[in-house]
Amino acid sequence: MKTIKLDNRIKEHRGRLDITQQKLAKVLGISRVTIGKIENGADLKTSTALKLAEAFECSIHEIFKIKYNDRN
Repeated sequence: MKTIKLDNRIKEHRGRLDITQQKLAKVLGISRVTIGKIENGADLKTSTALKLAEAFECSIHEIFKIKYNDRN
């Protein structure tokens, strides 16, 4: 199974929307520290990923940059 890392993707999405870690944390109902950890590669709960997609108005696939035909 392929491991997916977020690298700077969350930062990129926050930058696109011009929101701080604190604002995003409030929207998601988690701490700013948790957002920082996620942005630095910490594991991400499925429920948080779904909330991120909703907050960023995009699909889960876009957050993780997954292609439907990516089977590696």
